[in-house]
Amino acid sequence: MPSISNIKCLIDTNILVYAFDKKSPFHKVSAQILKECIESTRFGVIAQQNIVECANVIFRESKKERKEILSDLEVFINGFNLQIICPLETTLFTFFNLLRKLKRRKKEFFDVFLAATMLDNGVANILTANEKDFAGIKEITAYNPF
Repeated sequence: MPSISNIKCLIDTNILVYAFDKKSPFHKVSAQILKECIESTRFGVIAQQNIVECANVIFRESKKERKEILSDLEVFINGFNLQIICPLETTLFTFFNLLRKLKRRKKEFFDVFLAATMLDNGVANILTANEKDFAGIKEITAYNPF
């Protein structure tokens, strides 16, 4: 992977989940990415959607109590030097336009909506383990750090 630490990149949900999961073979790399965000040596962006997706995975797979998970997530998110982006008024229209342009029959709606949120917030790069999820969206460049 080329050095992209100075490029604004959205940190995808899978990287957040791997950073939480110390048993994951991707934990070390994911934790390093987030450490670089803390230290401001990487320009990381996260969407509200990523936080919700991460919470969903952790709630589903963790044996911890709900209160502890929520506390961990809040500390986790607040501890990182990440810009948090949200859908804008135009994001739904951007989403529909992206769906129209995609040639594949199976469209991952949540990934396309994330891409629309990124584009409306001026983010054109994403760090993800699933770069194929963003294939066909010419405005987005996906980088796999693993």
